[in-house]
Amino acid sequence: MIVTTEESGRSGTWPEDVPLIRFEEGIPGFPEVRAFVLQPIPGHERWFRLIGEEGEPAFLVVDPFLIVPDFKIEVPDDLLPGARAEDVMVLAIVRVPEDPLQATVNLRAPLVVDVRQRRGVQWVPVESPHSLRHPLFPRRPEAVGA
Repeated sequence: MIVTTEESGRSGTWPEDVPLIRFEEGIPGFPEVRAFVLQPIPGHERWFRLIGEEGEPAFLVVDPFLIVPDFKIEVPDDLLPGARAEDVMVLAIVRVPEDPLQATVNLRAPLVVDVRQRRGVQWVPVESPHSLRHPLFPRRPEAVGA
């Protein structure tokens, strides 16, 4: 199994020249869209836009290790055959509702991308300790007496 963790250093190494990523099975909800551009967001390291090659759909995605530093995922070898551990990038889709402070991150079904072969899959493991709607902004206790 390929194991991707913060300790491996993988999450901090992002190629800047990955123009098109192929998702052979599409992304759930968008099965007809198979090719996406992975566009870095200037000034926001490890944040990207994932945009269908025709301009839609578009997702905000993030390195899950920025959100949960001890995030861990074990990717089966057959998920991306031929992928090397050092070429695997894990991303999580961010959901931004009308109130951006209620934004959540899908840590349960991450995008797993082989940057060398430029192919990816949204992987939904059978079991996972992670949430589909992990809060992007932790809730702070209300100030007492304010």
